[in-house]
Amino acid sequence: MNVKSLVRGRRGAWLGVALLSGGAALVVGWWAMRTPPAIDPDPASKQATAPLDPRLTYPTRYRNVRPEVAYVSAERCAGCHREIAARYRGHPMGQSLAPLDDASSWTTLAPKPWKPFDALGWHYRIEERDGALWHVESKRDAHAADVVAQAEQVRYVVGSGERGRSYLIERDGRLVQSPISWFAEEGRWDLSPGYATKHSHFDRAISEACLFCHSNRALATEGAVNHYRAPIFEGHAIGCERCHGPGELHVRRHEGDEAYNAPDDTIVQPGRLEPGLRDSVCQQCHLQGAQRVLRRGRSWFDYRPGLPLDEFVTTFVRNTGDLRSVGQVEQMEESRCYQESQGKLGCISCHDPHQTPKPAEKTAYYRKRCQTCHDAGGAAMCRLPEPERQARDNSCTACHMPRKGSANVVHISITDHRIVRRAKDAAVKSGAEPWRGEAPLAAFHRTRKADDPEAQRDLGIALAGVALAEGNRDLAMHAFRRLRDATELDARDLEAWQAYAHTLMLLREPEQALEAAEAVLAWAPKNEASLYQAASLAMMPGKFDRAVDYWQRLIALHPRGASNYIGLTNAHALRGDWERAAAAAQQAVRLNPTEAGPRISWIQALLRAGQRERAEHELAVLERMQPANLDQVRGWFTMK
Repeated sequence: MNVKSLVRGRRGAWLGVALLSGGAALVVGWWAMRTPPAIDPDPASKQATAPLDPRLTYPTRYRNVRPEVAYVSAERCAGCHREIAARYRGHPMGQSLAPLDDASSWTTLAPKPWKPFDALGWHYRIEERDGALWHVESKRDAHAADVVAQAEQVRYVVGSGERGRSYLIERDGRLVQSPISWFAEEGRWDLSPGYATKHSHFDRAISEACLFCHSNRALATEGAVNHYRAPIFEGHAIGCERCHGPGELHVRRHEGDEAYNAPDDTIVQPGRLEPGLRDSVCQQCHLQGAQRVLRRGRSWFDYRPGLPLDEFVTTFVRNTGDLRSVGQVEQMEESRCYQESQGKLGCISCHDPHQTPKPAEKTAYYRKRCQTCHDAGGAAMCRLPEPERQARDNSCTACHMPRKGSANVVHISITDHRIVRRAKDAAVKSGAEPWRGEAPLAAFHRTRKADDPEAQRDLGIALAGVALAEGNRDLAMHAFRRLRDATELDARDLEAWQAYAHTLMLLREPEQALEAAEAVLAWAPKNEASLYQAASLAMMPGKFDRAVDYWQRLIALHPRGASNYIGLTNAHALRGDWERAAAAAQQAVRLNPTEAGPRISWIQALLRAGQRERAEHELAVLERMQPANLDQVRGWFTMK
């Protein structure tokens, strides 16, 4: 029996919610393509030796880069460095993440008034319940009364508040983002960045990659997407050791009054590093690029200051001409100032990493920084007439580093780090340029030969990421060849296999894509990303029993993920098991009550299972929610 005949019946076709995998909709109905040869997902096949750990092999005088050297916490550092620690606590990095412990912190971490707002058909508000802060999303009827609502307690705040703040919910060790964020420049509450194009309700997973730039260190559970070991964080905000390296040896030396020859080799001073290593410290978070790919055998928090960042993560960039909220490094290296400084100009040439100037002092502060390289008189270098210069507060950055709207985050402005010579040069092209040639991406750090297998592996993963986001089959083909070679080189290269599965999916080879996903599960049976891939991909060639098994395994690991129950609902429905489809859909509605899709699936499954009375009850709820396809759902109740 084919898929089409299976899903049609006396009450019409199954209209289950589309499955999502990495942002690309997977829909039943693939067509064959003459390309990829068969793959061998046997985990017993050749496995390449992992690359040498640069924490052990990189030539450096600093002894605290080694993996066995322990972190000691920012509080321990502050015991000796009180003054600088106090200043740093006011820096945006020193406020990058904070727990919402009690109401005493809400004035700054969740500023009032908590004005409710509506967005995309949902209503949002903030409430205090029993001394805790809660975010509420509801679906309202024509009389502005809640039909259904979901409320979640906020546990952590992300962001210093200079531009805004986002909020994290913790459920049994899993972190998700709230759809509600605070935007300081506009002084308003609104949807979190990205929600306008992909609304995830309270189900947007916060991965280790997210926390790498927004927290000090997170204790991720191996194989999980967003699960962390207690206490989740080792230090909340970005701390001293993220820039200076682990402090165990340094503390031991100074507490024991150990004699040594300066400079101290137990702690890294970024300003004393050669330019590339100095800049790597800042690039941990301020070099985003188009794609970031972990090097084979590395994890996010392996990097140590004093080492090259590209030994741990490869950052790929492409020239789109647009501004991004985290694109300062790429922009700066385009500037004439940077290129002619021969490495002297870096992030800390202009920015003090321990404190930021007060608003009233910023213009003079940054003008003085410019004057360290340019005419100390300042005015002699500026060709603007005196009245016009004074009208701009004699600010160098007003003309040469103007603030503009960000291309990828709404409600904020960013500073153009290209350091343009004339104001007219600050014009920014909108949208991405069409790519030409084989690969539109290039590694930001050009330290490896293009034909290096590891470089090709990283490029393949990056291309697959772009291809998946754009639905670009041509890019998928370029990624495919590189990923095929990478999986042959190392049969247990998890990231390569997962990207390979995505690529094969885009190339419309669902059978082989499923094999690629299952290759990981052969040796990592609890890897959540591969379970999600396998469950989704098994739906394509109609392997519904296998899909059910994968969804159930994923739910056993992550029982509070609404999307997992949506997938299980579809798998049961396509098998014709309407009782189980209804049960799964009910759980999806429980976890995501404000979205109409799961409820519609539940109603259809109830009708197919002969539970008309319960279906009518849920229809009454749906009618108050007023989805666009309500008439079609009503029609199901008149069919025989």
